[in-house]
Amino acid sequence: MTNTTERREDRRRIGLVVFSVLNTFFFVGAFFGWGPMQLLLERNGAFSSKCSQEDRDNDVICPAQTSSLVQVQFIAQITQVASPLLGEIADRYGAPTVAYLMAMSVWLGLSLLIVSAYQRIDGLLYVSFVSTAFGTWTGGLLTVQTGMYFLDRTRSRVIFSLNSMFDAGSITYLGLWAIGEWTGASLTTLVSGYLGLAVVLFGGSTYFWTVAIPATKTIPKERETKNEENTEVDYSTSQKASGSIISIANSEGTPVHETESLETSKEDVKVETDDTSENDGTHDLDALPETNESNRLAEKEKKEYILVAERSIRQQISSGAFVSLCLFFGVHMAANQYNLTTMRVFLAYLGDDDVNNKYLTIFSFLMPVSLCALPAVDAIIYHLGFHGGFQTINILALGYSLIKITSENLNVQVFGFILFSFYRSFLFGVTMSFLPTIFAPQATGKVYGLLIMTAGFSAFLNIPLTKFAVEQRDGNFFIPNLIYTVAIAPCFVVAWFIGKIIQRENNAKNSSVIQNKDLHA
Repeated sequence: MTNTTERREDRRRIGLVVFSVLNTFFFVGAFFGWGPMQLLLERNGAFSSKCSQEDRDNDVICPAQTSSLVQVQFIAQITQVASPLLGEIADRYGAPTVAYLMAMSVWLGLSLLIVSAYQRIDGLLYVSFVSTAFGTWTGGLLTVQTGMYFLDRTRSRVIFSLNSMFDAGSITYLGLWAIGEWTGASLTTLVSGYLGLAVVLFGGSTYFWTVAIPATKTIPKERETKNEENTEVDYSTSQKASGSIISIANSEGTPVHETESLETSKEDVKVETDDTSENDGTHDLDALPETNESNRLAEKEKKEYILVAERSIRQQISSGAFVSLCLFFGVHMAANQYNLTTMRVFLAYLGDDDVNNKYLTIFSFLMPVSLCALPAVDAIIYHLGFHGGFQTINILALGYSLIKITSENLNVQVFGFILFSFYRSFLFGVTMSFLPTIFAPQATGKVYGLLIMTAGFSAFLNIPLTKFAVEQRDGNFFIPNLIYTVAIAPCFVVAWFIGKIIQRENNAKNSSVIQNKDLHA
């Protein structure tokens, strides 16, 4: 590949990231900023038919109306159970196909919202937000797929950044609400302009998904001989269809990549040893005295444990690593979606309506604070590993949950908002960056889809919890909040178990490095 071609491909990948950031912020992540959208729908009179005539005449939002509006969002969240299908599409047909589905889902959802708002068809809101939800799940899948177009630490940083935009995007609906309050524009007018922006940004995004290709590492010709003579081999968990991606560092410490099968690599070295050895036909590796001990230990480790990424896709999905991750992510996503969806009602109970939704505005404004967590996520993973990252998620979740159940002071809740924003950044950043490190690339889409599916089932719990708090306890969310606070405790144990799996994976990788280093020597 010529320098001109390389620069062109770099520009295309940069363009892909730029449009991915914009789409994620303005549309994909916007789905979770439900509070301001609920205010817009209330102002437009959505589900006001649920209230008495007296309530409608006095512009009072009755509990039945509130419950119906919140239910729209929870039902849309149930569509996460279809995420495995999206993951299968990504693995089988590629990320560009998923990008097209994302664009069409968002365009359709916004178009239906315009019709619903203009014609006052409340039932159409369900279809509108279900379609928008599909755009969010496909966009979330693409945060990982976009990172796969880059290498090494750049890959993790791209995934971190997109997941932070996913969090920060929750402020988008607040922007629409603020514009509506400032200009007096109707919901129909606001969403029409929003749809126009979607056409522009998703149009650019689909173009770059069509032309961009993943980055690869090659061995410069002038260094091929040197690399053959002096290499250190580090087997990555990533695999291609033809075998494992082997990361090689030459004597200068510069990483290069070759694609070859692990078993083929061992056989090649073995044949070379046999050809040059004076041994009478014995091919046992123990014939090399200087490598006896290290090879014996490596073979023992290999017999005891197989890297998750080197297993079949079915075995990867049934592995302890994946099951544990599903439990951990499922609980946290259930709590995350519950808090985001019910925040407007929760704050109203504490008196936020009396101050013109001041604290809901603060909550939404603090969502982009997750961008400040990027260096923290990077540092925690670098110094404490992914196990440290998972435990940090638990600590942040416990912190904001305790604030919700111990204080009804709105000013105190602001500190909880900050913890919640950091929590969301860590939850998505750590979890999504962890996937490519332990699962094979060809399984990433399926793994992501199944992971998100577990979160979809949470809506079946969140709907009755919310109806109980709104309709039976007049908006008092203490009991549901207490349930989710207690649910965090087992997550500490699950994170510890994931840490043990990570340690075992690292031990197995290190033993392979030692074995292959000695073989090449």
